[in-house]
Amino acid sequence: SFSIRGGTSTNNDAILPETFLRAEAILRSPPADGWVLTPSVTYREYRNTAEEVALEGQVAKYVPYGDGSIILQGMARVTFIEPGDFTAASFGGGIFYYVPKQYQIGIFIEGGEASYEAALGGIGFIDEDYISIRPTISKFVGERVELILRGEYTERDSFTVLGGYGGVKLYFD
Repeated sequence: SFSIRGGTSTNNDAILPETFLRAEAILRSPPADGWVLTPSVTYREYRNTAEEVALEGQVAKYVPYGDGSIILQGMARVTFIEPGDFTAASFGGGIFYYVPKQYQIGIFIEGGEASYEAALGGIGFIDEDYISIRPTISKFVGERVELILRGEYTERDSFTVLGGYGGVKLYFD
């Protein structure tokens, strides 16, 4: 499958992009092999004239286990940032256990380099290492509703984030 997404944000200088475009393909092997590849390209343009182009690849391997599957996931991303001609790379991996239409539990760990034009305080360009840990759990309520809880711990030189969110995913077949 293939998707193209786009969007914009409210008036701010650099926190959210003024222009957001993403093209993504999902390539699946035969179900018995259990591979899913997801290449994508993302473009962001900010009101402060900064621009980013991110090339990302994700790979997932589904391994049957019990009533569900163990999902092994990997990710690599390179982001090209202007002004300044900067390049940042990130890598990640995760493991999840998924029982179709029942529940999912797992964790994804990502790390690399975060480079961006600071939006607040006029402190200029930031280029720093980071690590993020994101535990996730979800539970299906009925056939078409999934409740999701995801935690977030991110540590960088300039700040640490600890939080999470809850959501509802609706399925339309």
